[in-house]
Amino acid sequence: MYKHQEKTLSKALTALTALSIFALLFILMWWAVYGEMAGYEASQKKEYRKAVVLWTPLAWGGSGYAQFALAHSYETGRGVDANHDVAVKWYTKAAEKGEAGAQFNLGEKYRKGFGIPKDSAKAIYWLTKAANLKVASAENNLGKMYSDGDGLPQDVMIASFWFYSAIANGDVTAWDNLLRVEQSMTSEQIEQAKIMFLQNDYCQ
Repeated sequence: MYKHQEKTLSKALTALTALSIFALLFILMWWAVYGEMAGYEASQKKEYRKAVVLWTPLAWGGSGYAQFALAHSYETGRGVDANHDVAVKWYTKAAEKGEAGAQFNLGEKYRKGFGIPKDSAKAIYWLTKAANLKVASAENNLGKMYSDGDGLPQDVMIASFWFYSAIANGDVTAWDNLLRVEQSMTSEQIEQAKIMFLQNDYCQ
C-alpha cells in the first residue's frame, strides 16, 4: 500500500515539476516578447532610459533584438552614456544571433573604423552576412568595396551584382554607383553582370 502511495506521489511530483518548468518557460517567453515591444514603444515616445532598462536584462538573457537595440542605445547615447566599446560588444552579440541590422552596423563600423580599428576583412564578413539577408544598404556598400578594391581585389562584376541587388531591394542610391562602375566595364561585361544577377539563386 505504502509503495503504491509512494509511486503515485512520485508521479504527481514529476508531473508538477514538468508543469512548473513549462509555466516558467512560458512566462520567460512572454516577458521577452513584452519587454522587446515595451522597450520599442518607450523608445518611440523618446523615453530612452526606460527602453534601456527594459532591454538590458533581455539582452543579457540572449535576445538578439534587445542586444541590437541596446547596442544602438550605447552608440547614440540615448538613455545611457555613449560608449562605443560597449556598443560594439552588443552589436557583435546581436550580429552573431543573426540580427541583420546589427550585422550591417557592425560591418560599417569596421569599414569606416568608427570607434574601432578599421578592418576590411571583418567589414566584408559582416556586410556580406547582412547583404545575404537583403539589407539594401549592406548590398550597396559591399558593391562599393568591390568596385573600389577596398580591402579585397577589385571586381566590377561582383560590384555590379551587389548594386543590382541593392536597387532591387529599394536602395535608389545604388543606381549612381552602378552607372559609375559600368563606365569601366565593356558592354559584354555589363550584359554578363545582368545575367549573373538574374540567374543567381539570391534573386529567387
